[in-house]
Amino acid sequence: MIFSTLKKFMNVNNVNQHNLSKVTGISRTTLMPIINNTNQNIKYDTVEKLCQFFDIGMQDLLIYSKINVSYIESSLIETTGTNEENISYELYVTLAFDDKHLQFFGGLTFDKGLNNLVDYQSYSKTKEHWQLECLVEPSYGEYLKNCELTQGKLDLFTIVFDIRDKVSEQTGLSKSLTKDIKFRVVSRTKNSVDTLLDKISKLSPEEKDTLINEIKK
Repeated sequence: MIFSTLKKFMNVNNVNQHNLSKVTGISRTTLMPIINNTNQNIKYDTVEKLCQFFDIGMQDLLIYSKINVSYIESSLIETTGTNEENISYELYVTLAFDDKHLQFFGGLTFDKGLNNLVDYQSYSKTKEHWQLECLVEPSYGEYLKNCELTQGKLDLFTIVFDIRDKVSEQTGLSKSLTKDIKFRVVSRTKNSVDTLLDKISKLSPEEKDTLINEIKK
């Protein structure tokens, strides 16, 4: 999977499509598919002009990921009324990592009219974004690590593919309420039972017989 970060650099530098086209000489019909990541055939001279304009390297503009990440769906589910004025919800966002669907979630509390966000359980320390988490088996977490799917790539993905807007549209939350979203994959920690079972599975037949005899005593 290769995707363009042009949208990110346009936002950071407060440049709109019209001005970018005017200064670089790249037509708006050429820019639009690059911005929306629907382009399948970008020319070298286009890449060069964009890199020169933003003073970046090609590796900053075009990102390669060994895993194809795509947005599937999102939902906002009421969990409980915390009091007469506020209601708690769980926000679920499903992403596809190749053919595997991962569901990320986080808790929110709104007023009953969904006009104001009262609390968010997984706010970042700066309160600038929502952080949604997904628990995975340690083996899959290691697989993602080996595929070099870094937190930085996931953060870029949410920006360039308009995840915030998609969540807002599908859940009915106003864009003014919806914060930028960051996805965090967390490897599930093995509990004591899992650890014990792993140790037992590695015992030789003789050692297992000895253990059974000890238990029977």
